[in-house]
Amino acid sequence: GWLLDSAWGGRIALQSDAAIGALDAALAVQGAGLAQFNDIGNMSIEEIDLLADVLVRKQQQGHFGAFWSDDEEAAELMLSPTIDIQSLWSPTLVRLHRAGVKYRVAVPKEGYRGWFGGLSLSRYAKGPVLDAAYAYLNWWLSGWPGAVMARQGYYIGNPARSRDHLSAAEWDYWYAGLPA
Repeated sequence: GWLLDSAWGGRIALQSDAAIGALDAALAVQGAGLAQFNDIGNMSIEEIDLLADVLVRKQQQGHFGAFWSDDEEAAELMLSPTIDIQSLWSPTLVRLHRAGVKYRVAVPKEGYRGWFGGLSLSRYAKGPVLDAAYAYLNWWLSGWPGAVMARQGYYIGNPARSRDHLSAAEWDYWYAGLPA
């Protein structure tokens, strides 16, 4: 519940993407005992409304100092004197570390939320648009983009295709868990 702890009011930032920030918030709301959700990964409309009510009330009280949408904004907030608590992505932690910022990574008693970025096609895509969309998906899964993602500490669903685009040392570090 640190994201909702009133002692930190005004010094907390939330991720602005509903697919990510809402899960962080739902875990915090449940952890603070403000609501109970049957399945945080598949909330009912009533549960979503309840979560929104809690968050709007907190926002009206000035509880959230900022919202961020990418790791650069998250890092800038943590480097500023105004924000002390937020969830972070691994590139942000690297930036903070390189800047000499002292920070602690909490292990939330409520548990973690997973993060996933997926790709899909609109059923309305037709003709050249559909062909271009498939070309993009095929490129994205070709291996090179996955290697770029791995070098940033992220993973792709088909790592075997990325292996040819990583050095042996990179593969061993990112996928085999060996020391760098």
